[in-house]
Amino acid sequence: MARGPDVLEFARRAEAYDHPVDRDRPERAPRRPAPVPIQPRNPHFEGLLCRAVDQRVLVELRYDDDPAPRLFAPHVVYESTLGRLNVAGTQYENPAQPLDRNEPRIFQIGLIRTLRLTDTYFRPDWRTDPGDPRYRNGILCAV
Repeated sequence: MARGPDVLEFARRAEAYDHPVDRDRPERAPRRPAPVPIQPRNPHFEGLLCRAVDQRVLVELRYDDDPAPRLFAPHVVYESTLGRLNVAGTQYENPAQPLDRNEPRIFQIGLIRTLRLTDTYFRPDWRTDPGDPRYRNGILCAV
């Protein structure tokens, strides 16, 4: 029995979908997610945050798409292991989540939209350790 061109074409298409690489895929390691782009540096905010760290005053900051500013005590401005400039400290108030009070937080400085120093002093939090390995790429300022 002779095969027509339609049968041969169908067989070729089926072979393309039954490739050994496709069957091996579940055994392979999962793919890494795409890296998050690094935000541009903001020297003005970096300077204000270091001044707040030195003077130990709270700052009001609006982060990313926050509708209202947070009250935050900056403790360390540092370069992360991913090359981003971050600020670590204690969040005192977040109007978007009122139950998140007096909790450690890390913010990317490049995602801070507004920043204002207040006249309110803070006492450094014992949970912030400048010797922590996350600060190994360098600290700009710390309490």
